[in-house]
Amino acid sequence: MKTKYAIYVRKSSESEDRQMQSIDDQLRVLRRLAKERGLNVIKEYTEAKSAKDPGRPIFNQMIKYVTEGNAEGIICWKLDRLSRNPIDSGMIQHMLQKGIVKHIQSFERSYYPEDNVLLMSVEQGMANQFVRDLRLNTQRGLTQKAERGWYPAHAPIGYKHHPSKRKGEKEIIIDEEKFPLVRELFEKMLTGIYNPQALIREADKLGLKTKYNRSISPSYIYSILTNPFYYGKFEFPKRSGNFYDGKHEPMITFSEFNQIQKLLDGSVETRPNTLSFRFSGTMRCSECGASITAERKTKTQKNGNVHRYIYYHCTHRKDPNCSQRVNLEERKLEKQICEVLNNIFVPKDFIAWASDVVEGQNRKRDKSIKDQETIFKSQLTKCGLRLNNLLEMRLDSQITDEKYNLKKIDLEKELEVAKEALNSLQNNSKMVESDVNDLFNFGHFAKKQFLEGSDQKQKEILIALGSNPTLIDGKLHIQLEKPLSYLENINEYIEGYGVKNDWFEPLQPLMNKGGNGDSCMQFTLRYPGEDSNLRPTV
Repeated sequence: MKTKYAIYVRKSSESEDRQMQSIDDQLRVLRRLAKERGLNVIKEYTEAKSAKDPGRPIFNQMIKYVTEGNAEGIICWKLDRLSRNPIDSGMIQHMLQKGIVKHIQSFERSYYPEDNVLLMSVEQGMANQFVRDLRLNTQRGLTQKAERGWYPAHAPIGYKHHPSKRKGEKEIIIDEEKFPLVRELFEKMLTGIYNPQALIREADKLGLKTKYNRSISPSYIYSILTNPFYYGKFEFPKRSGNFYDGKHEPMITFSEFNQIQKLLDGSVETRPNTLSFRFSGTMRCSECGASITAERKTKTQKNGNVHRYIYYHCTHRKDPNCSQRVNLEERKLEKQICEVLNNIFVPKDFIAWASDVVEGQNRKRDKSIKDQETIFKSQLTKCGLRLNNLLEMRLDSQITDEKYNLKKIDLEKELEVAKEALNSLQNNSKMVESDVNDLFNFGHFAKKQFLEGSDQKQKEILIALGSNPTLIDGKLHIQLEKPLSYLENINEYIEGYGVKNDWFEPLQPLMNKGGNGDSCMQFTLRYPGEDSNLRPTV
């Protein structure tokens, strides 16, 4: 009875098989080979999968087909097409020795049960060793790339690989199209009014898609928000605990990343973002603490005129017995917000004077900043030495891998905090000047921006005024946060007496550090006909 054969052809998409002939080419050659040698082919199996690990579904189907006696021979391109791992190799050898497979025909040679199995073992062992060596060499190359500061994997969304570099040397650069969009998602998350689900809607509005042009999914948005790559570090391999400083341009700071992690794990409460109404999700009921919601109402007059209103009120979700039943109409809410903005208005003349004074004081602080820079640089050096010493201890087997990894993570965090403190300190003088100018400019322009701005801008201004605005009996209550609370005091003094630059002079010293770490500015406001000094603090 003529022996029946099954053809098995395989091509892997992985690197070791990229030069191998395609599946169609293999089939064409093997069919011709079978015809020339008079081999009776009754079934063909094709598979696109690596053979370095057991578990190939098509290969297993072919083995089952042969084991059940449907075929007694196998035709393949080379022996390594059948297997490149010791488990599958051993199974093929066993089937050949037991006569379950009577003949294996490759393009180069034939294998029979009576042959010396040593040659077959050597060939399959060489194929298995090739895969192992390739894996080690590839891993070594990827690790070296990581040590050079370049992430040896697909660039996260917002970044791309340099198109002109060779494979293995590709640097990661900014994706000009997607980088600002992803950065906008981070900024929205940092406001505290967006949760990950709301960010998905925002990504859809921005037209942000994944690499494969798919919509952003919940798991994908979490992978973005929790990826240290965006603040300049990356882990390689994944879940190894080995972190590297990336040479790519960070999208956010280390502090921003930490703040987002706190928002995600619930240690900082997020405010739900409801986009149907301008101020939903920004206020709470003063009595029961439930969120303030909004609803639309339409009133039709007898003359046919239709009026549409938006009312804000307590949801009563925390306490159904809450006594707050007043509905605050949106235009009245806007008016109350404008009253708060009126109270923090700062005249332009005052802004100009304050900016000059702060600039002068910044120059006086240079020596102190340099002294602190020296301290932080010394801390960085010591931390680096401790990391080196820790590595030496591990190499000398003085500590276990577990203790090494735990201590290494602690030291790297300490190093990162010191780096950021140094960077913050180096920009401190400019930052103080910039922060003060931003504060006064907000006081000067906030009302105008509120009246003329978009719904989102109005919402952002309300949030900027205080962390937890409340409503009670139809009245908006906002506890102004520092430093905005200082503007209310400045406005009280300035509005009563007008503004002249020569009425202001600094009170020693201008810039101080409060006990709570807040930057503060003290000044004396003088005006004609008064003997006393009014001393608001900013």
